[in-house]
Amino acid sequence: MFSLNKKRTILFGKERGLNLLELLIVVVIIGILATLAIPNYARQREEAVEKEAEANLKLIQAAERIFRLERGSFTNCTNSADCNRVLRLSLPTSNWGYNVISADQNNFWARAQRTNNANKIFCINAAQEQIQKSNCP
Repeated sequence: MFSLNKKRTILFGKERGLNLLELLIVVVIIGILATLAIPNYARQREEAVEKEAEANLKLIQAAERIFRLERGSFTNCTNSADCNRVLRLSLPTSNWGYNVISADQNNFWARAQRTNNANKIFCINAAQEQIQKSNCP
């Protein structure tokens, strides 16, 4: 067998291990790479969480349209559990809270509010195709 130490002896002419300076350089390089990657990871994660809310609002919109076809008008739901029960959905509640406000025969407003940031609210109504990210009722 050919050991790593023998290879180093052949390549460098003497047997030696990693010294403290080489180890410190490796740790610094890993630290720099981590500081570059972590903010990007956090931003990508938040974008994925926002996409979750958008998809679920479109799901609520479709469920409300089905509810209206069956019952003749849109319905309100005060929280995610109520929306799941009334609209026969299975919305996750770990990142967003969902509700439907001001529903009548012709229109409704569905809202998604971030559980850890009360200022982040998305909404959609019966006629919209795009999610509204500001000026929600």
